[in-house]
Amino acid sequence: MMKALKKKRMGGFTLIELIVVIAILGILAAIAIPRLGGVRQTANAGAVLGNLRTIRSAVELYATSQNVAVNTVDTTMAQTVITGNWPAGPGNAVYTVVAGVPTATFTATGLPMPTTHPGLTITGGTTAVLNP
Repeated sequence: MMKALKKKRMGGFTLIELIVVIAILGILAAIAIPRLGGVRQTANAGAVLGNLRTIRSAVELYATSQNVAVNTVDTTMAQTVITGNWPAGPGNAVYTVVAGVPTATFTATGLPMPTTHPGLTITGGTTAVLNP
């Protein structure tokens, strides 16, 4: 009679076990997803830094070859120097060169940036200026 009352348990997970696992995965996702946004901003800042350095190198090379001062070169002149190879991106980044004293200023705007990045001065979270 005792054997008739005992039922054999089927293999598998209980509802409680599944809910606990789903809750743990949700907590891990809530921690990880915001951190991925910061990684993207840091990568964007690195790409912008590389592009600004490329523009600065091209402007310095042009200024040396044309025997003009680097601080007299602006965006229009720089774009003619870097014909067909003016950096695009990442995202909607817009690169400008502003002639000034004592040196030209190389700027990128329109892209979310981290608050700090080596080699860049970042203001307003979307404007990066190449450090001299």
